[in-house]
Amino acid sequence: MPQYYFWFRKSRSKNGSGKEGQLMCIIKNGTYQSKPLSTKIKLLRDNWNSKYQYFEGIDAAKMDRMRKDFIKRLDYICEELEQQYPNTIIDPNEIVVQHKLNKQKSRKLYPTLLECFKFYIQKQQELVGSGKIKLNTINTYFKRLRNLQRFLAGAKSLKIKASEFNEIMADNMQHWMYREKYAQSYINKHLRLVKSVQVLAKKEGNTDAVSLAAYGFVSVKEKVPVVLDKIEIALIENCNNYSQILREVADGWLFCVETGFAYSDYMELKDYMLLQDVDGTYWIDKNRRKSEEPAMVPLSNKAMKLLKKYGGIEGLPRMSNQKTNLYLKDVAGWVGIKKKLHHHMARKTFCHVCLNYKRMRETTIAQVMGWTSTRQLRAYARIDRETIKSEFFKNVG
Repeated sequence: MPQYYFWFRKSRSKNGSGKEGQLMCIIKNGTYQSKPLSTKIKLLRDNWNSKYQYFEGIDAAKMDRMRKDFIKRLDYICEELEQQYPNTIIDPNEIVVQHKLNKQKSRKLYPTLLECFKFYIQKQQELVGSGKIKLNTINTYFKRLRNLQRFLAGAKSLKIKASEFNEIMADNMQHWMYREKYAQSYINKHLRLVKSVQVLAKKEGNTDAVSLAAYGFVSVKEKVPVVLDKIEIALIENCNNYSQILREVADGWLFCVETGFAYSDYMELKDYMLLQDVDGTYWIDKNRRKSEEPAMVPLSNKAMKLLKKYGGIEGLPRMSNQKTNLYLKDVAGWVGIKKKLHHHMARKTFCHVCLNYKRMRETTIAQVMGWTSTRQLRAYARIDRETIKSEFFKNVG
């Protein structure tokens, strides 16, 4: 394989301070040497150590990744030329020529990243009817496409090609999403989707490289789910000093503690979803809005009591999610609960009760929650000390 030597070349611009420039490269292969070739990496004179061939300064790691990507592209060209001309020492200038031709081809022929993204969504939409992908997933892809468009518009890179969205661009998008207050797990989902778009684009011949193939995603530490225990639930149930609006909000939340419905599913509940089997047990059968998976929930005595209080499912108190969460803060403050109470905590508390108090099997919990597997359980509940103690000493003699 050829060898590469890099050095700093001062910018010819008269407006600069004289310290700006770009990294240049010379390719050596045996006795052959190429003409100088620009890497397009912009930097300051102090950022490059020509003697030891490494970057210095704050952005050293990012610029080094760009340099390695540049070398990978040249090595790939060299391998292709060696296959065409076996047992021949490749002239480095021929590598330079092919590199420039590839850049021109990329600029002229390849569609933009956003066009590749839309093509990816189109291909996924074709699978909706087969049941391999949910319509909600397609809607999620469109939301992530809009976030990508917002980032690229701010970076003035709306016409960027798929292969040009490299690790530097990924880091910049990650930084932008940090400033937008997005969680790391949500950011990773966006970047992994962009990588999937690049993979499909490469397969379809719409790009020449998957530039995020070796990208290191930031690992996300699992958060311990915040739930209410039986004592805290009882405080909300038994408080008689609420105003009417707080009482209704608390009752709606308690109904979800007994059934495990998320806010969107709770708002869609209808009377016809209430079923009764032969032994008199009442159920709510509903496909979850998010996953479209069936959730089969038997109703407890407390849930039935709330239904009778409000005259049926459609009589349950409902309001916007924003107002609900606002009033739930007042409910928590009224009864002395220090945790940040919100509607989705009802679903997590339901899962916690099923796992630790009712000791239900994980597969059964998944069915009641409307999940396709038990993988999501760790995000909703953890086994507590009492459950561990009970299981540990169960057969002790």
